[in-house]
Amino acid sequence: AVVSTQSTGGLQIAFPRNKDENAQLLHDIKASFTTHPNAKKYAHENWVWIGGHDSHEEGQWKEIKTNELITWFNWEWSQPDNWTKGNQHQEGQDCIGIRRTNGKWDDSFIHHERPYVCECPDKKLKN
Repeated sequence: AVVSTQSTGGLQIAFPRNKDENAQLLHDIKASFTTHPNAKKYAHENWVWIGGHDSHEEGQWKEIKTNELITWFNWEWSQPDNWTKGNQHQEGQDCIGIRRTNGKWDDSFIHHERPYVCECPDKKLKN
């Protein structure tokens, strides 16, 4: 996985589908935050975007790249809460971020500028 805030160069936003994938993603995020220039820029940021949202229907969480319903979740305690910040953001929180310290998820506002994590394509070996 790669943490990025710029053009993905064909990479797709990552989304963990189970406990093992979430653990691997967290491992990769932690490793990226020690070396990647974009991650250093956002060293103060505890959350990293992953590819899930409920922007079309509240509570119906879907993967961005497949549009399939998400069936496995790793929410932080009391999440998702669709907080509106005292009605300042009436649309609420529609995107999933992963905490880079413990791998738990939070629903958050789309307008936050945060790094995101992408899947690296499999490299095909040539014979």
